[in-house]
Amino acid sequence: MHSGRVGGGKRGVGKAAFLQWREEPTQDVMDSSRGIRKGVVVMPVEGVAASRSALRYIDSIATFKRAARNGELKSPIFKRKVKGWKEFYSEPRGRRKSKGAKMVDYVSRHGEVVDALRLWRTEGKLQKGERLVKSILIDMGIALAGKLVEVFEVKTSAGRFDVYAAIGQLLVHGTSATCRRAIVLPKNEALAPDLLVALKRMSIELLRFKLDAKGTTILSGVRIK
Repeated sequence: MHSGRVGGGKRGVGKAAFLQWREEPTQDVMDSSRGIRKGVVVMPVEGVAASRSALRYIDSIATFKRAARNGELKSPIFKRKVKGWKEFYSEPRGRRKSKGAKMVDYVSRHGEVVDALRLWRTEGKLQKGERLVKSILIDMGIALAGKLVEVFEVKTSAGRFDVYAAIGQLLVHGTSATCRRAIVLPKNEALAPDLLVALKRMSIELLRFKLDAKGTTILSGVRIK
């Protein structure tokens, strides 16, 4: 785990700016005094491809600091994003359950799955005027003329409450009747029959991803190494 706090002497460099720069969720963790803090799952302590997540995290810090040196953190757009990040994480949260080793592996590689999803989606090319978007509220989307025309949510398990959360996110942010909505779940986790029926009823597409030592694959798509 890491708190997300980064230094470097540049104005604007700090925890909120870095975590917004990553645009990936934090997790609730208990510290030694039993207080709840938010942190980033950097990597599992063991397991397949554990070091991949650590290297990706270190690289994200280096990229963030380069952006700070280049003045990218001073833009009004980025400042608004940081403000939105702070407001989002100031909202009250329910009690969270602890995660097992397999789940920690998924959580630590969540960003890798989103990267694979981006490559999979852009392999078929974007239409004129379309652009990729990502925020603390959605894992990935495609916008056209300022409106979401596609929205994707990656979940680290096919458990009922994760799927419930994904359905809610997709319906809240994919507001257009013609918006493509897709949930992205681990390959080897079965989805309850009633949830499959619900996805079909709401026209939500189901994609699967596979994690292994070589990388992440969006099935029938592209592998990210």
